[in-house]
Amino acid sequence: AVEPKDRIELERKAGQDARLCDLRIVSFGSWPEAFDGAGLLEKEFDGQARRFHKEYERRRVEESRRRDPVAPLSDPQPWEILPDQLRVSNRRVAAHIRAKAHAAGYNLGAWLDSSKEWGAHDLPPAANNLPNEPDEALAGETADKMRQLGELEHRRWMLDRYLDGWRKGERDDYARQRPDLIPFDDLDETSKKKDYTVIRVTRTLLEGKAPGGKWRS
Repeated sequence: AVEPKDRIELERKAGQDARLCDLRIVSFGSWPEAFDGAGLLEKEFDGQARRFHKEYERRRVEESRRRDPVAPLSDPQPWEILPDQLRVSNRRVAAHIRAKAHAAGYNLGAWLDSSKEWGAHDLPPAANNLPNEPDEALAGETADKMRQLGELEHRRWMLDRYLDGWRKGERDDYARQRPDLIPFDDLDETSKKKDYTVIRVTRTLLEGKAPGGKWRS
């Protein structure tokens, strides 16, 4: 077995070398549980991924306008015309919401055991476990938690890129190269803020979920 401290180091080296790091075998349970966890039993197919995309784009435009009110902005792309690669990326980040809730200290097991109504595709009421303060207000334990979750999101994002064939290099979308496929600590502050935005969007989705999969708009 690989010790936790050794696993972190192996994953870090794998990230630097732009390769996947397969350190464990994961049991997915029964087929119904696997389908449920993959979101295939959602009442609205791709519902969580669609909402994540919409909220992330809203925040992206809002933040860009706050920084420069007169700068030209690209309009958010509707889900229906998103390239397949971006749809898949949104599905993956939506599937990771529960992992972020767990990393933030929420007891997923107790929540799932609390009612037979809940399925693995449902989102837990874990919003209060995630920070939501703006960057300039982050301090103390809140800043530490945001950084922890931001690093987790960056590692997830890097794995997402590697799965799609990207590698570290000068930015070239055609060649699938990005310079930010590097450890979180080596990112500039602008890149880190993108990960923090994902955490805030995650919290927004966790705030809006009710039992039975109904979205509170």
